[in-house]
Amino acid sequence: MLDIDEFKKINDVYGHQAGDQVIARCARLLTEFSRKSDTVAHYGGEEFITLVPRTSLSEVQSLAQRIKQEVSNTSIVLKDDSVVTFSISIGIGIAQIEKTQDHNIQDIIQRTDQALYKAKQQGRDQIITHA
Repeated sequence: MLDIDEFKKINDVYGHQAGDQVIARCARLLTEFSRKSDTVAHYGGEEFITLVPRTSLSEVQSLAQRIKQEVSNTSIVLKDDSVVTFSISIGIGIAQIEKTQDHNIQDIIQRTDQALYKAKQQGRDQIITHA
């Protein structure tokens, strides 16, 4: 699960069209990094969720790092009366399905959300794996 850092500030400072552009850019990046077997979804607001089946936890962590780096390297360019450029960052929470404790999809989503919340608490632009 990922969340765009300080998204409200982006909307407040640059406007909702800029916010929409940031969401669209993140969606494109997630799609570019996904495989045919992965599922990428806009989870609401400025959050996305990706299901990465048949992949080890270390591979998912590596993928998350590449996505976070690519987002950090991305500049958003707005063209109104003047050109404005700014960068964005994301927080990522990772959890692995535990067959013995996950009885439905909400169980894994809850643990992933907890990891994302910790990433936000630790200063944004972080990746946290739920232990």
